[in-house]
Amino acid sequence: MAIDNQNWTCYPGETVTLTVILTNVLNGQALAITLRDRPGGTVVLTKAATATTAGATVTGTFTLTPADTGTALGPGTYDWDCERTTPGAEAVLSTGILTVKKK
Repeated sequence: MAIDNQNWTCYPGETVTLTVILTNVLNGQALAITLRDRPGGTVVLTKAATATTAGATVTGTFTLTPADTGTALGPGTYDWDCERTTPGAEAVLSTGILTVKKK
């Protein structure tokens, strides 16, 4: 089951930490977040992370650098999905929108 509509907003050139809340994931499993220019569109950025557990909550934390938000993405709206990439356990876990606003 995917958790949908986890949305974020940032500005170009910012460092942004995206924390994705997950279900059906084990601590230490490999994750990737993929940002596209529109639903099902061209991939503009992919970042990797590892699932971590704090209490009963499992999260994936992805960091976007100033180069990511200012050069790779730029102002606009991007669809994203977080996938478990552990071999044999691949699945989309979460989706949402990242909006990079104009300064």
